[in-house]
Amino acid sequence: MNTVKRESRVLDRMLTKLRAHLRANHLPRPIGITMSTLSRTVQLSFGTGEERARLHRAVAWGRSLHGVHVTWLVLPNRHLVVTIAGQLADGTGVIVSAGADIACLGGVLVATENTAYVLGYRLPVGTVRPTTLVDVDALTGDLAAVSRFRGAAGMVAGVAA
Repeated sequence: MNTVKRESRVLDRMLTKLRAHLRANHLPRPIGITMSTLSRTVQLSFGTGEERARLHRAVAWGRSLHGVHVTWLVLPNRHLVVTIAGQLADGTGVIVSAGADIACLGGVLVATENTAYVLGYRLPVGTVRPTTLVDVDALTGDLAAVSRFRGAAGMVAGVAA
């Protein structure tokens, strides 16, 4: 079998698995999908709509994945970027990203400290920091979700439960 046909079949299988996962878990549709047959990864982006809702949609995807790793980063333009990496059941890697202006999340950027303060979180500008789905949920104002997942994560708003 030639390489083009093989890659096409791999891409078809990846897309089929992604669509099945989306439907089975009643997940929101991303605005952008990038697929790599070489690394067997799918990148999903949520970049339109209300800022908190974008983060909330990314977290919904994060909850449906295996082996989840979450990071956030504040850019100098006062934009918070959340990246969630995990896997589908078949091992396909999934990277979900969403962002929001920190002011829309109730945060401020203190230029003299080069630090953003968002709902009790202290986030140095330009530094990728690990976090949890619970912490990102706290930024979306989804307090019911924070309460549900509090025991699983052991932390809420950066304070030990």
